[in-house]
Amino acid sequence: MSAFAATGWTFAAHLAFIFLLGIAISLREGAQRDIVTQGGSQVIAYSLGLFAILRLHAPGASIRQFLGLRATSWGVYPLALLLGMALSLPTSKLYELIITRYPLGHESGISAMWVEATTARRVAIALFVAGIGPIVEETLFRGALFAPLRRSDGASAWRAIGVISALFVMVHLTWQAFLPLAIVAVVLGFLRWRAGSIVPAMLLHIGYNSMGIGELMLPNVEMLSVSWVVVSSAAAALLFALVVIVCRGPRAAAARDEEL
Repeated sequence: MSAFAATGWTFAAHLAFIFLLGIAISLREGAQRDIVTQGGSQVIAYSLGLFAILRLHAPGASIRQFLGLRATSWGVYPLALLLGMALSLPTSKLYELIITRYPLGHESGISAMWVEATTARRVAIALFVAGIGPIVEETLFRGALFAPLRRSDGASAWRAIGVISALFVMVHLTWQAFLPLAIVAVVLGFLRWRAGSIVPAMLLHIGYNSMGIGELMLPNVEMLSVSWVVVSSAAAALLFALVVIVCRGPRAAAARDEEL
């Protein structure tokens, strides 16, 4: 798969998501403020994209192998989850600084949904934002696109990480979030590469988004204070170093060899 093809598949899947969401909004007033409708539209659109990619690029391949659903060093799993949580505060602070200088002009969609939601609806928001959403996005970006792009481009891991990270950032549309998301995307891509498995990337993404839900649940806690951000940044640096070390182990090396 070329970088051009990866770009085409990404935008096709995202346009399908927008199309399905548009149909839902036209049929039911207020669907644009419904996380279940948004999440469901994304799941269907990205699943269709995954099916099309599999049919065209790997019709006879094992889905698990194609997506990178394989075992790696066991220590990577908890480290990935904790790293995602630690990354959330410094990148959220960076985003806060950017929108202070360049305001959005509207309230964040998830924040607005959360304020208006019932308890049951908040559970649904947490489920989609911290669970289903990360898994679906990782399945497309670090799963269906990452390994085929690496194989096509001569196993250039950093080039694949750069291309997939750029595509991941662009589909989120809000330009003020591009820099914080780019940092997270590069870490996700690096972890996907070094672990030889998509599972740690999913866990990192889940940990990252879970902290966002935590901020919504604890609005009176100043989680983006300087002290919290400094501690979280130091923790992220330490956890990243540990991930690098653990990924040098034989299980992660075997996973990388199996992928290529």
